[in-house]
This record gives sequence, C-alpha cells and structure tokens, in this order.
Amino acid sequence: TARRIACDAGILPVVMNGQSEVLDLGRSKRLASIAQRRALLAAWCTCGFPDCPIPVHWTKAHHLDPWTPTGTTPGGATDLAMLLPLCERHHHVVHEGRWRITKDHRGYVFHKPDGTLHAITTPNGGGP
Repeated sequence: TARRIACDAGILPVVMNGQSEVLDLGRSKRLASIAQRRALLAAWCTCGFPDCPIPVHWTKAHHLDPWTPTGTTPGGATDLAMLLPLCERHHHVVHEGRWRITKDHRGYVFHKPDGTLHAITTPNGGGP
C-alpha cells in the first residue's frame, strides 16, 4: 500500500545497501561515478532540459560549473548537487549554444543565450 501511494504521489524509493557510496567527488574526478549515475537515475525520469522526453538512461551527467582538475584554476566539482542529466542534443545546445543553467532554491534555472529566462525545472520534470 505504501509503495502504491508513493508511486501515485511521484515519490521514488531509493534503497541503499550497507555500503556507503560517495556522491561528491570534488575536482578529483571529471566523470560521474556509478553511484552518482544511480542517484541521477533515481531522481530524474528524462533529460533535465525542460520538456525533453529523452529517457534519463540515454543522458550524460552535465557539470553546472565547468569542471577543472584539482590544482588548476577554481572550477566545477563532480558533486551530485552540481550534476544534471542532459541528452546529447541538449548537452551540445548548452555547451555550444551559450545556454546557461544555474541552480537555486527554485530548482534548475535555464537561461537562453540572450540571458532571458527560459524555464525553471526540478527532478522528474516538475516545475518550481
């Protein structure tokens, strides 16, 4: 009954085994870990770009702040809070099309190349 109610409410249960898995890697690693990918898969149903129907399983973890290695100029960390699943098309749109994504108390804020607000989204396609 609890699982049915949670499903109807859009709540996804995540069961962890006895081994703790690190979800924040700092700048020591560029690519998302298996544990981070699992966490993204649990939180998102689709690509994080607003209204994109591409399943989250077909996405890559995008750094909200560009990643830089430890010992270089400050940059983005490979921490779960700073990762967003994006499909290949939207990953290119963001990197090459000058879109900007930030995160605040409302969720993920998408700005068009001209700086205007496009949308705000949260995991599983919810609005703010």
